[in-house]
Amino acid sequence: VVALVGDLGAGKTQLVRGLCAALGVAPQAVHSPTFTLVNEYTGQRNGAPLPVYHFDLYRIEQTDELFDLGYEAYFYGSGVSLVEWADLAPTFIPADAWRVALVHDEPDGREIEVTHL
Repeated sequence: VVALVGDLGAGKTQLVRGLCAALGVAPQAVHSPTFTLVNEYTGQRNGAPLPVYHFDLYRIEQTDELFDLGYEAYFYGSGVSLVEWADLAPTFIPADAWRVALVHDEPDGREIEVTHL
């Protein structure tokens, strides 16, 4: 699980596109799942298919929506979960997740801080 945090327009979805591209997913196929909460892609690792799950929690109104979605299967399964706006549901993020914080540094620059929780 990669927990992405940052203001609107900080580059979370763009970073997800780059991570997905590195996993063999076509970048043009990646778009923010703002209204569906999760998009599923198929990447590759060592030539084998790898599920990639792209979450956007920006419009989540109640954390029960994550239970309804069956988040455990995604977060604790065998794929990669990339979670935008992870700070809106911090208790659901696994303890061993990676946290990536993006901050506007300049009009076209970003400061990125990566930590392992």
